[in-house]
Amino acid sequence: MAKYRLLTDEELKSFEKEFIQYLVVNGIDADAWEKLKEEDKDKANEIIDLFSDVIFENLMRKTKYILRLQGQFIFSFCYDEDKASLLIAEYGGKEEIGFKDLEELKQFVDQNKDLFTVSMQSKSYEGNREEEVFKLLDGGCIVDRIGIYDKLNALLISQSN
Repeated sequence: MAKYRLLTDEELKSFEKEFIQYLVVNGIDADAWEKLKEEDKDKANEIIDLFSDVIFENLMRKTKYILRLQGQFIFSFCYDEDKASLLIAEYGGKEEIGFKDLEELKQFVDQNKDLFTVSMQSKSYEGNREEEVFKLLDGGCIVDRIGIYDKLNALLISQSN
């Protein structure tokens, strides 16, 4: 059983080259893989389980910043090696925050910084860092690749002064 979850067929297809390399490293050539899929589906599924874990583990290790938008709030997480920090930004305007494009969200924060109140919380990991990151992403959070966390942290610092 996979530690995270099985890759979907579409996801597995997008990692086809990596999967082929994974099979080769584990001594399974193309003919052996086809034979295994036909003759021992449980073993083939176990190999896909293990490969899925390798992919997700690598992705979770590389993920540092995560976002969740909820009503008037932006929850921005930073997953460092030893602890997780959460910036909670409450928007004091009337409309809900619901951008799909993170660049638009970043501009919105810039243009409305006086309407945000930001607070911070930190915690040590209760378990495995990568598993915590995965749970958040699997629960609907998104990866922040453009620096919303840093922008909100700057707002927090300016509000503290």
